[in-house]
Amino acid sequence: MIGYWIYWINPEIAAHYANRAEKIVELFREYRDAKASQKELLARQIRYITETIPSELIDKALHKQFGRRLDYRSEKSIYIIQTKKAEDEATLMRQNRRLMLMVENSEDTVVSQMFEALASVTPHFLAVDFHFNRAQWIVSKIEKRKFA
Repeated sequence: MIGYWIYWINPEIAAHYANRAEKIVELFREYRDAKASQKELLARQIRYITETIPSELIDKALHKQFGRRLDYRSEKSIYIIQTKKAEDEATLMRQNRRLMLMVENSEDTVVSQMFEALASVTPHFLAVDFHFNRAQWIVSKIEKRKFA
């Protein structure tokens, strides 16, 4: 299983750290490893750099991307996509300031489709693996025009 925490980063912070996402990840890692005395200060910093994730926008984007598929379903703040094999499944859970994406058997196409749907909401989503080792900005694919 692979998993990502997905944060909606404040646009000003995202612009400033566009090429230095590892600095943002370092803050999340510090929060995870902090002692109780430091947790509140780090939590305030995380609240400052992240945005609340509006459920309507996520619902709309995922329904647009997956709504016609028979293997897609959603309940409240949980979205599930099953791949051709019943044991392969992607689950996205919406929380207040982050999303949690879990994928069984690392089906890359489902992850990229999920990222594509989220990129249609904002270019300021940062996906961080569960261990806070790697991060990537979720951006839409740029269609290249073919000239004859």
